[in-house]
Amino acid sequence: MSINERQGTAVWDYTMPSDGILYTYIIDDNYGVIAVALNGEYLQHIYLPVNMRYITALGSFSQGDVVSFLADTEALVYLGILDLDLFEQGYSLLASQPLNLTHFSDTLVRGHVTAHEDGLLYTSIPGNKNWNAYVNGEKSEIVLIDNAMIAVRLGEGTHEVEFRYFNQSLVIGLIISLVSLAVFAVMAVRKYSLGWKKIIKNAMVV
Repeated sequence: MSINERQGTAVWDYTMPSDGILYTYIIDDNYGVIAVALNGEYLQHIYLPVNMRYITALGSFSQGDVVSFLADTEALVYLGILDLDLFEQGYSLLASQPLNLTHFSDTLVRGHVTAHEDGLLYTSIPGNKNWNAYVNGEKSEIVLIDNAMIAVRLGEGTHEVEFRYFNQSLVIGLIISLVSLAVFAVMAVRKYSLGWKKIIKNAMVV
């Protein structure tokens, strides 16, 4: 499918200046969708969460490739090609002080890390209000890297770190469901009681 066959509010092109992996950083205050094409042919679509920053790798492209974007919302889109030499330097720095995982699931990430000096423990966990961080059992402030990925401040030394996921919307939904169930139960009991009263009354009249 050609990108021109898809509807949107804006289309723009980016010509790759060299071979490499292309990344995009998107800022959007409204829920929207961005379609991506390579040399005029539809490649993928990106769904934008509300009020969240979005970083994603679009793929590995060759010099001269034209990557096109079609958006149905007003969004700021930044593009960058991965610098492999700089990436390897950064990776080596991060790998020297890793978080050694002891537990990993959708709702809990736990591990221990030894920091050589005061600094930030960077993670690849997307930042949102449902994650909480704990350092040595105490709740710690979450720092967002570029308003996208979760990090937490650590002092020099060895620490036990936990990231816990808790969706408050699920609790609100459960409370609403329980209240609705209670109201339904009261109405059912009342209707049942009125029905019996009517039967007894008719019986007495007879």
